Amino acid sequence: PPSIAGGWFMSDDDYPAEARRQGLEGATSVVLQISAKGRVTDCRVTESSGTPSLDEASCSMLSKVTFKP
Repeated sequence: PPSIAGGWFMSDDDYPAEARRQGLEGATSVVLQISAKGRVTDCRVTESSGTPSLDEASCSMLSKVTFKP
């Protein structure tokens, strides 16, 4: 389902400070479970960035997003 935020749900503050200091980057793929009310009820990493803090930040950030039910 589409995000109510329209994709504007993350900021620089969402990037893990330690990863930023070390210059770490990566792409994390996740699968989200969305409730009938449009809330994220589960986030599962399907492809790791190779950096656990980035993977955790991805789920943490996406768990704040509300989707159109």
